[in-house]
Amino acid sequence: MPSGTYPFNVINNITKPPINRLCFGIPRAGGRLVETGIEEFFKLKTNTPIIAVFTKYDLLVSRWERAQLSANDAQKKADAFVKDECIKPLKKAARMQVKNITVSTEKGYECTVSDLVALTQSMVQAKFSTLEPSVVAAIAQRVNPGVKIEGCIVIGRTNYWKGLATSTRFAEKSLEACLFAIHIDIIVVWNIHDPHMHLRSKEFQALITNLVELSPNNAADPKMTLSAGIAMVGAIAGVVSALAGPAAPIVVPIAGCLVLAKWVYDVYQQSHDTLRRLMTYIVDLTLIMQNVFWLVSIYQVPLSRRLVKLAYRAYTDSTVMAQVHEEIRKHVKRQAVHKRLDRDDTLSKIVELLNGNRINTEEMFKLKGNIGQIDLSGDDDTSFV
Repeated sequence: MPSGTYPFNVINNITKPPINRLCFGIPRAGGRLVETGIEEFFKLKTNTPIIAVFTKYDLLVSRWERAQLSANDAQKKADAFVKDECIKPLKKAARMQVKNITVSTEKGYECTVSDLVALTQSMVQAKFSTLEPSVVAAIAQRVNPGVKIEGCIVIGRTNYWKGLATSTRFAEKSLEACLFAIHIDIIVVWNIHDPHMHLRSKEFQALITNLVELSPNNAADPKMTLSAGIAMVGAIAGVVSALAGPAAPIVVPIAGCLVLAKWVYDVYQQSHDTLRRLMTYIVDLTLIMQNVFWLVSIYQVPLSRRLVKLAYRAYTDSTVMAQVHEEIRKHVKRQAVHKRLDRDDTLSKIVELLNGNRINTEEMFKLKGNIGQIDLSGDDDTSFV
């Protein structure tokens, strides 16, 4: 049974940074990149992985754009300059291959910071065999939703997903207790600033439990399947355009009282219907959290009930949810056939669905302009219904 607080324990156990980042301002032509102190650092032959971060990449691109080059050609010139004036001198000083990346914090270059986060995460995972540094790195970053999903997968793989189909982790436990632990483990990885505890509330958990039983009728033609980013942006844009004004309520598709679905109060038992519900809860919650993270990141607003409802409504209106629910239904049906062989492909299926519906960060920022204006900062909605 997962504790529901595992990520916090992980954080408390980490005392040393797993990766060294060396930041260099990209020099002007003829400037010197590597100073004596950096050369001495490389002589120490540290075993800690190193990433060389070349900053202010936007200024370098702008330099070539002022020479009347197109944006694409200016970037090619900038990349060639970095290779000759930055990477080669660094490699000579280090006397070894050093992972490197160019970044800028300016508007239009948001994906470079996301790429740095992804590179750091991949190096942490390659360096350490235990999950703690990897999970801490995933929790700490606030840019790349794909890394957050990877953190959820690491926690789930370690704690409970593999036992969903066999009751090995949840025997004699109520589904309510199991779901609460799963719920907390997932939302902690996303590390959203949530002073009003909206994401931990019974109301939000009730939304997800009811969503599990919702039968979507907007499944996309398999031949016309869109990327998760495009599908979700289209759904968000649709919700926004339907609102009468900035204060118009966002209605979520849940009828009746906002309470936990009846099935939650059962005692966990090995059954295919229970497996379908638990798988659906995990995937739905994680992908809705991806929407929450995305909206908070691109609009730079605090979490509010209104924002959570938009993230939720976009998921229920999208083709993504319909496809996910149908894939889980098919998986559980196949699971019943293979039961006599003791096959448990549940873990692999959950990972497949999460990885297949990650929102690409670069695409995320490019598609931002496709969404109309909406006020997400005010907590003007008094409830989730």
